[in-house]
Amino acid sequence: MSVNIELEQHITTLTDEEKNDFIKHVYLILNNRSNSDLIVRAKISELVGRYINISK
Repeated sequence: MSVNIELEQHITTLTDEEKNDFIKHVYLILNNRSNSDLIVRAKISELVGRYINISK
């Protein structure tokens, strides 16, 4: 199963607080201008993995 599909399935089980926290973390990663594209991808992949595991 792809990460996109898995995240989409599990995001519905998160509380509103967890969803807001997830969005805040993604925003902070993307807004940090010192992050290269590779670092951004790695950090977001790690964040997605963490939130998929929270909802299991």
